[in-house]
Amino acid sequence: MKIYFILLCFSASLWGQEEKICRMMLIRHGETSWNANGKRQGWNDIPLNEEGRRQARELSKKLASLSVKAIYASSLSRAVETAEILAASHEGSYIVPDSTLRFYRNQFRLWNFLLSKEQKKKRMFDEIVADSTAYFRKLAYEYAGETVLVVTHRRVIKYLLDVLGETPYELENGGFVCLASDGKSLWIEPQDGGENGKIPEENVSRVDANP
Repeated sequence: MKIYFILLCFSASLWGQEEKICRMMLIRHGETSWNANGKRQGWNDIPLNEEGRRQARELSKKLASLSVKAIYASSLSRAVETAEILAASHEGSYIVPDSTLRFYRNQFRLWNFLLSKEQKKKRMFDEIVADSTAYFRKLAYEYAGETVLVVTHRRVIKYLLDVLGETPYELENGGFVCLASDGKSLWIEPQDGGENGKIPEENVSRVDANP
């Protein structure tokens, strides 16, 4: 009888852990005219073009079956409009525009001129990875057991995927990837393949709170 009780407790423990997992669908905003022309837009507030709106509508259909608690978006209009289109398929969810989702430390640094191009690039990579992993762990803690959509930018997603072992990997406009977290670790959770869309634990690359 004891062994059955222990197994029951163990199963309940695993179920409880699963309930705490937050799934964050990282979405690259829809296309803009600058994207279409291969022009680097940085933090210029360029709106979606018609193709970008079409991409957002198509993505909305793909994600319509998800039970979404909230939709976070970078405060730039191309991300906010993408989020608004996605929200049409998720009644009851709310949009949270958040400038933090640019993950850009816009600070004047006197020593910038001393750094080489490669050093500046590495510093930006390190800062975006550190800031974004902290942000998504916090989001996962706040939305434990829930699914949220997060509309952000190419560089943010690319750098985060790089550190999670998904290189070379880059999302097209309107593309998405599932980031999962228990509030401590972050990992990419494929949406196809494996049991229930998951992959074996030993094959999952993670960023841990205490590496």
